[in-house]
Amino acid sequence: MEANEIGDGKALAKKRKWSDLEEATLIQSVVEREGDLFGDFKGVGSKKKSVSRREGWDDVCSVLNSQYPTAKREIEEVKKKYFNLKQRAKEKIDSIKRSIRKTGGGPAPPSLTPGEEAMAKSLEGRPVSSGIPDGIDTDESRKSSCNTEIEELTMKNIKLDNERLQLEILKLKKETEKMSEEMSFIQIRKLYYHLKIQSEYQVSVAEPIPEP
Repeated sequence: MEANEIGDGKALAKKRKWSDLEEATLIQSVVEREGDLFGDFKGVGSKKKSVSRREGWDDVCSVLNSQYPTAKREIEEVKKKYFNLKQRAKEKIDSIKRSIRKTGGGPAPPSLTPGEEAMAKSLEGRPVSSGIPDGIDTDESRKSSCNTEIEELTMKNIKLDNERLQLEILKLKKETEKMSEEMSFIQIRKLYYHLKIQSEYQVSVAEPIPEP
């Protein structure tokens, strides 16, 4: 009897592990019900808000259990998973952005799972579903999204480098102009003293003969 209970417990624990597709389905279902789950409900009582949100999470739970019947998720479990996934996605996205902006070597940033990619899109206000039935993103779409972000950051870095280069060129030009003005001033001073000597001492001062 005890052996059977232990075996059933292990099977339950294994069954309750969230798959990438299940996570992505969770995010998509929440996004479709954002108004019920997170809306302000202006002009209605707190009881109505509570009921609406409870029904919203119940709908999300029903979607998951209909598509993944072996898991049998419960509402509190689904809510906890959503907010944990949201926090995890934010942390990974921040890590990826920091890694992209860094120069030099270092460990590769962690990649986003399909669920985290769906969460990232929902946080940015982009459509969650694309590409395959049931609205789950493919690996290719996730890679494309990351590549697009990398390209955007690369273009920003190139633009900043070009702006810095233009400033350096302008600075060099000003320094060259200043040096030219100083050389002209030296020539004028030299001519001034040359003429002064001729005038005061009534002597002719020969200019130095340039070397061949």
